[in-house]
Amino acid sequence: MKRYTGVWTKTATTILVSAVAICAVAEVVGAEDWPRFRGPNGAGISDVAFDAPITESSFAWRITLPGQGHSSPVVRGDRIYLTTAEPETAKRIVLCLSAKDGSEVWRREFESKTFRQHADNSYASSTPAVDDVGVYVSWSTPESLGLHAFDLDGKDLWQKDLGVYKSQHGSGASPMVVDDLVILTDDQEGPHSEVVAFDHKTGQQRWRIDRRSSDKAEMSTPCLFHPKDLPPQLILSSKGTGVTAVDPKTGTIIWQVPDACVARTVGSAAVTDDLVIQACGDGTTVREMTAIRPYPASNAGASVSKPQVAYHISKISPYVPTPVIKDGMMFMWADNGVVTCVKAETGETIWRERVGGEFYGSPVCAGETLWAMSRKGKLVGISAGPQFKLVGELDLGEPTQATPAIANGRMYLRTQSHLICVKPPSSK
Repeated sequence: MKRYTGVWTKTATTILVSAVAICAVAEVVGAEDWPRFRGPNGAGISDVAFDAPITESSFAWRITLPGQGHSSPVVRGDRIYLTTAEPETAKRIVLCLSAKDGSEVWRREFESKTFRQHADNSYASSTPAVDDVGVYVSWSTPESLGLHAFDLDGKDLWQKDLGVYKSQHGSGASPMVVDDLVILTDDQEGPHSEVVAFDHKTGQQRWRIDRRSSDKAEMSTPCLFHPKDLPPQLILSSKGTGVTAVDPKTGTIIWQVPDACVARTVGSAAVTDDLVIQACGDGTTVREMTAIRPYPASNAGASVSKPQVAYHISKISPYVPTPVIKDGMMFMWADNGVVTCVKAETGETIWRERVGGEFYGSPVCAGETLWAMSRKGKLVGISAGPQFKLVGELDLGEPTQATPAIANGRMYLRTQSHLICVKPPSSK
Protein backbone atom coordinates (compact mmCIF):
# COMPACT_ATOMS: atom_id res chain seq x y z
CA MET A 1 0.00 0.00 0.00
CA LYS A 2 1.28 3.45 -0.85
CA ARG A 3 2.42 5.52 2.10
CA TYR A 4 0.59 8.79 2.74
CA THR A 5 2.31 11.88 4.02
CA GLY A 6 0.87 14.87 5.85
CA VAL A 7 1.70 18.51 5.24
CA TRP A 8 1.12 21.40 7.60
CA THR A 9 1.38 25.12 7.01
CA LYS A 10 3.19 27.61 9.24
CA THR A 11 0.52 30.23 8.62
CA ALA A 12 -1.94 28.02 10.49
CA THR A 13 -0.28 28.93 13.80
CA THR A 14 -1.21 32.59 13.61
CA ILE A 15 -4.64 31.87 12.19
CA LEU A 16 -5.68 29.42 14.86
CA VAL A 17 -4.25 31.33 17.80
CA SER A 18 -6.00 34.53 16.80
CA ALA A 19 -9.19 33.03 15.43
CA VAL A 20 -12.49 33.69 17.11
CA ALA A 21 -14.37 30.45 17.70
CA ILE A 22 -16.99 29.72 15.09
CA CYS A 23 -20.38 28.39 16.03
CA ALA A 24 -20.17 24.61 16.48
CA VAL A 25 -22.93 23.96 13.99
CA ALA A 26 -22.32 24.83 10.35
CA GLU A 27 -25.68 26.44 9.76
CA VAL A 28 -27.44 29.09 11.85
CA VAL A 29 -30.75 27.27 11.92
CA GLY A 30 -33.26 25.68 14.23
CA ALA A 31 -32.18 22.49 15.96
CA GLU A 32 -34.76 20.42 14.10
CA ASP A 33 -34.10 21.80 10.62
CA TRP A 34 -32.33 19.85 7.85
CA PRO A 35 -30.50 22.72 6.13
CA ARG A 36 -28.08 21.01 3.73
CA PHE A 37 -27.09 17.70 2.11
CA ARG A 38 -27.38 15.05 4.88
CA GLY A 39 -28.53 17.55 7.48
CA PRO A 40 -26.54 19.54 10.06
CA ASN A 41 -22.84 19.39 9.14
CA GLY A 42 -23.62 16.62 6.66
CA ALA A 43 -23.50 14.02 9.44
CA GLY A 44 -26.75 12.30 8.41
CA ILE A 45 -27.97 11.96 12.01
CA SER A 46 -31.32 12.84 13.61
CA ASP A 47 -32.45 12.34 17.20
CA VAL A 48 -35.96 11.57 15.95
CA ALA A 49 -36.45 7.80 16.14
CA PHE A 50 -37.85 6.04 13.08
CA ASP A 51 -37.12 2.62 14.54
CA ALA A 52 -40.22 0.73 13.34
CA PRO A 53 -40.94 -0.55 9.82
CA ILE A 54 -42.19 2.16 7.44
CA THR A 55 -45.19 1.27 5.27
CA GLU A 56 -47.42 3.24 2.92
CA SER A 57 -49.76 3.81 5.86
CA SER A 58 -46.88 5.77 7.41
CA PHE A 59 -47.14 8.42 4.66
CA ALA A 60 -48.59 11.79 5.60
CA TRP A 61 -48.62 12.79 1.94
CA ARG A 62 -47.07 12.00 -1.45
CA ILE A 63 -46.89 14.55 -4.26
CA THR A 64 -45.80 14.53 -7.89
CA LEU A 65 -42.96 16.91 -8.69
CA PRO A 66 -42.55 18.83 -11.93
CA GLY A 67 -39.64 17.31 -13.80
CA GLN A 68 -37.13 14.86 -12.38
CA GLY A 69 -33.92 14.92 -10.37
CA HIS A 70 -31.58 13.26 -7.90
CA SER A 71 -31.12 16.10 -5.40
CA SER A 72 -32.31 15.72 -1.83
CA PRO A 73 -34.77 17.98 -0.02
CA VAL A 74 -33.75 20.46 2.67
CA VAL A 75 -36.08 21.82 5.35
CA ARG A 76 -36.26 25.02 7.37
CA GLY A 77 -39.24 25.57 9.64
CA ASP A 78 -42.45 24.71 7.81
CA ARG A 79 -40.93 24.86 4.31
CA ILE A 80 -39.18 22.34 2.10
CA TYR A 81 -36.77 23.40 -0.65
CA LEU A 82 -35.58 21.22 -3.51
CA THR A 83 -34.54 21.29 -7.16
CA THR A 84 -35.83 19.43 -10.18
CA ALA A 85 -35.49 19.69 -13.96
CA GLU A 86 -37.23 18.75 -17.18
CA PRO A 87 -35.14 15.97 -18.76
CA GLU A 88 -36.21 16.90 -22.30
CA THR A 89 -35.18 20.57 -22.10
CA ALA A 90 -32.93 20.77 -18.99
CA LYS A 91 -35.15 23.55 -17.64
CA ARG A 92 -34.11 23.96 -13.97
CA ILE A 93 -36.81 24.39 -11.34
CA VAL A 94 -36.41 25.51 -7.73
CA LEU A 95 -39.37 24.58 -5.51
CA CYS A 96 -40.55 25.71 -2.11
CA LEU A 97 -43.21 23.42 -0.63
CA SER A 98 -45.30 23.42 2.52
CA ALA A 99 -44.09 20.82 5.01
CA LYS A 100 -47.68 20.46 6.19
CA ASP A 101 -49.15 18.99 3.01
CA GLY A 102 -46.60 19.32 0.19
CA SER A 103 -48.48 22.15 -1.50
CA GLU A 104 -46.44 24.56 -3.60
CA VAL A 105 -45.49 27.84 -1.92
CA TRP A 106 -43.40 29.19 -4.78
CA ARG A 107 -41.35 28.05 -7.75
CA ARG A 108 -38.63 29.55 -9.94
CA GLU A 109 -37.90 28.26 -13.44
CA PHE A 110 -34.76 28.78 -15.53
CA GLU A 111 -34.44 27.86 -19.20
CA SER A 112 -31.37 25.82 -20.10
CA LYS A 113 -30.25 23.34 -22.73
CA THR A 114 -29.50 19.65 -22.74
CA PHE A 115 -25.94 18.40 -22.84
CA ARG A 116 -24.11 15.11 -22.54
CA GLN A 117 -23.45 13.84 -19.02
CA HIS A 118 -23.27 10.47 -17.29
CA ALA A 119 -26.40 8.38 -17.78
CA ASP A 120 -26.78 8.10 -14.00
CA ASN A 121 -26.71 11.87 -13.50
CA SER A 122 -29.55 14.38 -13.84
CA TYR A 123 -29.92 18.11 -14.46
CA ALA A 124 -30.88 18.52 -10.80
CA SER A 125 -28.37 16.55 -8.72
CA SER A 126 -26.99 19.22 -6.37
CA THR A 127 -28.88 19.55 -3.06
CA PRO A 128 -29.74 23.12 -1.95
CA ALA A 129 -28.61 24.75 1.29
CA VAL A 130 -30.80 27.06 3.37
CA ASP A 131 -30.36 29.46 6.28
CA ASP A 132 -32.22 32.40 7.82
CA VAL A 133 -31.33 34.63 4.85
CA GLY A 134 -32.05 32.48 1.83
CA VAL A 135 -31.84 29.26 -0.15
CA TYR A 136 -28.77 28.53 -2.28
CA VAL A 137 -28.73 26.22 -5.30
CA SER A 138 -26.14 25.18 -7.87
CA TRP A 139 -26.30 23.63 -11.31
CA SER A 140 -24.07 23.52 -14.36
CA THR A 141 -23.84 23.52 -18.11
CA PRO A 142 -20.57 22.94 -19.99
CA GLU A 143 -20.28 26.74 -20.26
CA SER A 144 -20.98 27.59 -16.65
CA LEU A 145 -21.13 26.42 -13.05
CA GLY A 146 -23.72 28.62 -11.38
CA LEU A 147 -24.61 29.44 -7.79
CA HIS A 148 -27.98 31.12 -7.25
CA ALA A 149 -29.28 32.72 -4.07
CA PHE A 150 -32.97 33.43 -3.38
CA ASP A 151 -34.61 34.84 -0.30
CA LEU A 152 -37.00 32.58 1.56
CA ASP A 153 -39.89 33.94 -0.52
CA GLY A 154 -38.20 33.09 -3.81
CA LYS A 155 -36.95 36.53 -4.81
CA ASP A 156 -33.47 36.91 -6.30
CA LEU A 157 -30.68 37.80 -3.89
CA TRP A 158 -27.64 37.28 -6.09
CA GLN A 159 -26.17 34.99 -8.73
CA LYS A 160 -22.61 33.88 -9.49
CA ASP A 161 -21.09 32.34 -12.61
CA LEU A 162 -17.94 30.38 -11.77
CA GLY A 163 -17.07 29.95 -15.42
CA VAL A 164 -16.61 26.96 -17.72
CA TYR A 165 -17.34 23.60 -16.11
CA LYS A 166 -15.64 20.62 -17.74
CA SER A 167 -16.88 17.20 -16.68
CA GLN A 168 -17.72 14.00 -18.51
CA HIS A 169 -20.19 13.20 -15.73
CA GLY A 170 -21.95 16.55 -15.16
CA SER A 171 -21.97 18.17 -11.72
CA GLY A 172 -23.27 17.15 -8.31
CA ALA A 173 -21.44 18.84 -5.42
CA SER A 174 -23.79 20.78 -3.12
CA PRO A 175 -23.31 24.20 -1.51
CA MET A 176 -23.07 24.57 2.26
CA VAL A 177 -23.45 27.47 4.67
CA VAL A 178 -20.95 28.28 7.43
CA ASP A 179 -22.04 31.25 9.52
CA ASP A 180 -22.47 34.08 6.96
CA LEU A 181 -20.72 32.31 4.09
CA VAL A 182 -22.01 30.14 1.24
CA ILE A 183 -19.27 27.75 0.13
CA LEU A 184 -19.18 25.81 -3.15
CA THR A 185 -16.51 23.45 -4.47
CA ASP A 186 -15.62 23.44 -8.17
CA ASP A 187 -13.33 20.41 -8.54
CA GLN A 188 -13.57 19.68 -12.25
CA GLU A 189 -11.58 18.33 -15.19
CA GLY A 190 -10.98 21.75 -16.68
CA PRO A 191 -7.97 24.03 -16.32
CA HIS A 192 -9.25 25.69 -13.16
CA SER A 193 -10.60 24.01 -10.07
CA GLU A 194 -11.43 26.07 -7.01
CA VAL A 195 -13.38 26.47 -3.82
CA VAL A 196 -15.16 29.79 -3.35
CA ALA A 197 -16.93 31.41 -0.39
CA PHE A 198 -19.51 34.19 -0.84
CA ASP A 199 -21.29 36.45 1.63
CA HIS A 200 -24.77 34.93 2.04
CA LYS A 201 -26.53 38.33 1.86
CA THR A 202 -24.65 40.14 -0.89
CA GLY A 203 -22.84 37.46 -2.87
CA GLN A 204 -19.54 39.30 -2.39
CA GLN A 205 -16.60 36.92 -2.74
CA ARG A 206 -14.91 36.55 0.64
CA TRP A 207 -12.21 34.05 -0.30
CA ARG A 208 -11.14 31.68 -3.05
CA ILE A 209 -8.75 28.71 -3.16
CA ASP A 210 -7.15 27.41 -6.35
CA ARG A 211 -7.22 23.62 -6.60
CA ARG A 212 -5.49 21.04 -8.74
CA SER A 213 -7.83 19.37 -11.24
CA SER A 214 -7.83 15.62 -11.79
CA ASP A 215 -8.92 13.41 -14.65
CA LYS A 216 -12.55 13.30 -13.46
CA ALA A 217 -14.79 15.86 -11.80
CA GLU A 218 -15.26 15.44 -8.05
CA MET A 219 -18.63 15.62 -6.27
CA SER A 220 -17.68 15.64 -2.57
CA THR A 221 -19.53 18.23 -0.48
CA PRO A 222 -17.49 19.71 2.42
CA CYS A 223 -18.18 19.45 6.13
CA LEU A 224 -16.71 20.87 9.36
CA PHE A 225 -14.21 19.11 11.61
CA HIS A 226 -14.28 20.20 15.26
CA PRO A 227 -10.91 19.48 16.90
CA LYS A 228 -10.83 19.75 20.68
CA ASP A 229 -10.05 23.24 21.98
CA LEU A 230 -9.63 24.62 18.45
CA PRO A 231 -11.96 26.43 16.04
CA PRO A 232 -13.83 24.35 13.43
CA GLN A 233 -12.03 23.50 10.20
CA LEU A 234 -13.57 23.15 6.74
CA ILE A 235 -12.73 19.76 5.20
CA LEU A 236 -12.22 19.65 1.42
CA SER A 237 -11.55 16.42 -0.48
CA SER A 238 -10.49 15.60 -4.04
CA LYS A 239 -8.13 13.34 -5.96
CA GLY A 240 -6.36 16.38 -7.33
CA THR A 241 -5.58 18.01 -3.98
CA GLY A 242 -6.15 15.32 -1.34
CA VAL A 243 -7.79 16.03 2.01
CA THR A 244 -7.37 19.62 3.15
CA ALA A 245 -8.48 21.54 6.22
CA VAL A 246 -8.94 25.29 5.88
CA ASP A 247 -10.06 28.13 8.09
CA PRO A 248 -13.69 28.59 6.98
CA LYS A 249 -13.49 32.32 7.69
CA THR A 250 -10.51 33.01 5.44
CA GLY A 251 -9.86 29.93 3.31
CA THR A 252 -6.30 29.68 4.62
CA ILE A 253 -4.92 26.13 4.63
CA ILE A 254 -4.35 24.68 8.12
CA TRP A 255 -3.21 21.15 7.22
CA GLN A 256 -3.23 18.89 4.20
CA VAL A 257 -2.69 15.25 3.20
CA PRO A 258 -2.16 15.76 -0.53
CA ASP A 259 -2.09 12.08 -1.56
CA ALA A 260 -4.92 10.81 0.63
CA CYS A 261 -7.29 10.16 -2.30
CA VAL A 262 -5.98 7.76 -4.95
CA ALA A 263 -9.19 8.17 -6.97
CA ARG A 264 -12.02 10.69 -7.34
CA THR A 265 -14.17 11.68 -4.40
CA VAL A 266 -17.95 11.57 -4.70
CA GLY A 267 -19.10 10.91 -1.14
CA SER A 268 -18.31 13.39 1.60
CA ALA A 269 -15.94 13.09 4.54
CA ALA A 270 -17.09 11.64 7.86
CA VAL A 271 -15.61 13.05 11.06
CA THR A 272 -15.21 12.17 14.73
CA ASP A 273 -13.67 14.23 17.52
CA ASP A 274 -10.18 13.38 16.29
CA LEU A 275 -10.50 11.72 12.86
CA VAL A 276 -11.32 12.82 9.32
CA ILE A 277 -12.33 9.86 7.12
CA GLN A 278 -12.64 10.11 3.35
CA ALA A 279 -13.50 7.45 0.77
CA CYS A 280 -12.70 7.57 -2.93
CA GLY A 281 -13.24 5.32 -5.91
CA ASP A 282 -13.38 4.82 -9.64
CA GLY A 283 -15.58 2.68 -11.85
CA THR A 284 -16.49 -0.67 -10.30
CA THR A 285 -13.05 -1.67 -9.03
CA VAL A 286 -11.28 1.04 -6.98
CA ARG A 287 -12.60 1.48 -3.44
CA GLU A 288 -10.28 3.10 -0.90
CA MET A 289 -10.85 4.88 2.40
CA THR A 290 -8.30 6.82 4.45
CA ALA A 291 -8.73 7.82 8.09
CA ILE A 292 -6.60 10.83 9.06
CA ARG A 293 -5.74 11.88 12.61
CA PRO A 294 -4.97 15.60 12.19
CA TYR A 295 -3.74 16.01 15.78
CA PRO A 296 -1.92 12.86 16.92
CA ALA A 297 -1.42 12.17 20.63
CA SER A 298 2.06 13.66 20.48
CA ASN A 299 0.67 17.09 19.63
CA ALA A 300 -3.03 16.81 20.55
CA GLY A 301 -4.53 20.24 21.10
CA ALA A 302 -1.67 21.96 19.31
CA SER A 303 -2.50 24.84 17.03
CA VAL A 304 -0.33 23.43 14.22
CA SER A 305 -0.74 19.91 12.93
CA LYS A 306 1.34 17.34 11.12
CA PRO A 307 -1.47 14.88 10.40
CA GLN A 308 -0.97 11.13 10.44
CA VAL A 309 -2.88 8.39 8.63
CA ALA A 310 -4.65 6.26 11.25
CA TYR A 311 -5.73 3.43 8.95
CA HIS A 312 -6.85 2.43 5.45
CA ILE A 313 -9.84 0.40 4.35
CA SER A 314 -9.69 -1.13 0.88
CA LYS A 315 -12.25 -2.75 -1.45
CA ILE A 316 -15.24 -2.71 0.97
CA SER A 317 -15.60 1.05 1.41
CA PRO A 318 -18.38 2.99 -0.37
CA TYR A 319 -17.75 5.11 -3.46
CA VAL A 320 -20.86 7.31 -3.76
CA PRO A 321 -22.70 6.96 -0.40
CA THR A 322 -21.27 8.79 2.62
CA PRO A 323 -20.79 6.78 5.84
CA VAL A 324 -22.60 7.44 9.13
CA ILE A 325 -20.71 7.50 12.44
CA LYS A 326 -22.67 6.77 15.62
CA ASP A 327 -21.65 5.63 19.11
CA GLY A 328 -18.08 4.93 18.03
CA MET A 329 -19.17 2.81 15.06
CA MET A 330 -18.90 3.74 11.38
CA PHE A 331 -21.52 2.29 9.05
CA MET A 332 -20.29 2.05 5.46
CA TRP A 333 -23.20 1.50 3.08
CA ALA A 334 -21.47 0.47 -0.13
CA ASP A 335 -22.80 1.04 -3.64
CA ASN A 336 -23.32 -2.71 -4.12
CA GLY A 337 -25.65 -3.05 -1.13
CA VAL A 338 -23.11 -4.50 1.30
CA VAL A 339 -23.14 -2.70 4.65
CA THR A 340 -20.07 -2.91 6.90
CA CYS A 341 -19.92 -1.76 10.50
CA VAL A 342 -16.42 -0.95 11.80
CA LYS A 343 -14.94 0.65 14.88
CA ALA A 344 -14.49 4.25 13.81
CA GLU A 345 -11.30 4.69 15.83
CA THR A 346 -9.45 1.70 14.35
CA GLY A 347 -11.30 0.50 11.24
CA GLU A 348 -11.72 -2.97 12.77
CA THR A 349 -14.71 -4.80 11.28
CA ILE A 350 -17.62 -5.54 13.62
CA TRP A 351 -20.02 -7.04 11.06
CA ARG A 352 -20.73 -7.10 7.34
CA GLU A 353 -24.05 -8.00 5.67
CA ARG A 354 -25.63 -7.67 2.24
CA VAL A 355 -28.96 -5.86 2.14
CA GLY A 356 -29.26 -6.17 -1.66
CA GLY A 357 -29.69 -3.60 -4.39
CA GLU A 358 -27.45 -0.80 -5.63
CA PHE A 359 -27.14 2.52 -3.81
CA TYR A 360 -26.11 6.06 -4.75
CA GLY A 361 -28.07 7.81 -2.00
CA SER A 362 -26.44 7.95 1.44
CA PRO A 363 -27.83 6.45 4.64
CA VAL A 364 -29.15 8.58 7.49
CA CYS A 365 -29.56 7.58 11.12
CA ALA A 366 -32.94 8.20 12.80
CA GLY A 367 -32.81 7.14 16.43
CA GLU A 368 -31.28 3.66 16.39
CA THR A 369 -32.02 2.87 12.72
CA LEU A 370 -30.19 3.56 9.48
CA TRP A 371 -32.37 4.29 6.45
CA ALA A 372 -31.25 4.37 2.82
CA MET A 373 -32.95 4.18 -0.57
CA SER A 374 -31.69 1.92 -3.37
CA ARG A 375 -31.41 3.10 -6.95
CA LYS A 376 -34.54 1.09 -7.81
CA GLY A 377 -36.48 2.79 -5.05
CA LYS A 378 -36.41 0.32 -2.17
CA LEU A 379 -36.31 1.95 1.26
CA VAL A 380 -34.21 -0.18 3.62
CA GLY A 381 -33.88 0.16 7.38
CA ILE A 382 -31.28 -1.63 9.50
CA SER A 383 -30.23 -1.36 13.13
CA ALA A 384 -27.45 1.13 13.85
CA GLY A 385 -25.86 -1.16 16.39
CA PRO A 386 -23.14 -3.78 16.96
CA GLN A 387 -25.37 -6.57 15.58
CA PHE A 388 -26.97 -6.55 12.15
CA LYS A 389 -30.76 -6.47 12.15
CA LEU A 390 -33.13 -5.71 9.28
CA VAL A 391 -35.79 -3.30 10.53
CA GLY A 392 -37.91 -2.97 7.40
CA GLU A 393 -38.13 -2.64 3.62
CA LEU A 394 -40.57 -0.76 1.39
CA ASP A 395 -40.80 -0.44 -2.38
CA LEU A 396 -41.33 3.26 -3.14
CA GLY A 397 -42.39 2.50 -6.71
CA GLU A 398 -39.83 4.66 -8.52
CA PRO A 399 -36.04 4.93 -8.90
CA THR A 400 -34.14 7.34 -6.69
CA GLN A 401 -30.61 8.50 -5.98
CA ALA A 402 -31.51 10.90 -3.19
CA THR A 403 -30.81 10.81 0.54
CA PRO A 404 -33.64 10.99 3.13
CA ALA A 405 -34.14 14.22 5.06
CA ILE A 406 -35.48 14.34 8.64
CA ALA A 407 -36.87 17.54 10.11
CA ASN A 408 -39.38 18.48 12.80
CA GLY A 409 -40.25 14.86 13.43
CA ARG A 410 -40.92 13.91 9.80
CA MET A 411 -38.90 12.05 7.19
CA TYR A 412 -38.88 13.19 3.57
CA LEU A 413 -38.12 10.75 0.75
CA ARG A 414 -37.42 12.09 -2.72
CA THR A 415 -37.79 9.69 -5.63
CA GLN A 416 -37.15 10.59 -9.26
CA SER A 417 -40.36 12.58 -9.65
CA HIS A 418 -42.15 12.39 -6.29
CA LEU A 419 -41.72 13.61 -2.74
CA ILE A 420 -43.02 11.55 0.17
CA CYS A 421 -43.56 12.72 3.74
CA VAL A 422 -43.40 10.02 6.43
CA LYS A 423 -45.41 10.81 9.54
CA PRO A 424 -43.81 11.10 12.98
CA PRO A 425 -43.38 7.68 14.57
CA SER A 426 -46.01 8.45 17.24
CA SER A 427 -48.70 9.30 14.66
CA LYS A 428 -51.47 6.81 14.02
